[in-house]
Amino acid sequence: MALTPKQEQFCLEYLKDGNASRAYRTAYNVTTTKDTTINVQALKILKNPKVATRINELGEKHAKKNDVTAERIIKELAGIAFFDVQNLYNDNGTLKQITELSSEVTRAIHSTKQRLEKQGPDREDWAEIKEIRTHDKLKALELLGKTLAMFTDKNEISGSLSLKDFVELRKK
Repeated sequence: MALTPKQEQFCLEYLKDGNASRAYRTAYNVTTTKDTTINVQALKILKNPKVATRINELGEKHAKKNDVTAERIIKELAGIAFFDVQNLYNDNGTLKQITELSSEVTRAIHSTKQRLEKQGPDREDWAEIKEIRTHDKLKALELLGKTLAMFTDKNEISGSLSLKDFVELRKK
């Protein structure tokens, strides 16, 4: 059984940013309903097996089209996680030009800013201020660790327990 046009639109909107409430508002053209109602409706749609399957299909199609693979994600996270700030500087301590940086280094950079600022005791001297922000190293390490299942939030217990053993344990 196929999705309704609104369900299909919900799936497409949901893939944009993973925000089910926003996707619901857009797909169902809702503007005046309370946030809690929208959240409940969006969750209901997400739980629909046909919708969930379609979101997975579209996600896989999008990932394949854009060559998004686990290997590429891990490589990118590792580049950010293990980035060394020394790669931004020349041997004499001056900042390298952006064109001198390797692609591995530039992928770790979040943003750059340059500005002129008055400095000195009389505020008559101009100085060029350069700022370079890198991506969050700890967040990259955390995501990399989770991706590689290095950290677990729950304990898994395996084995078997007979009904008789279960009853005995409950008595204790």
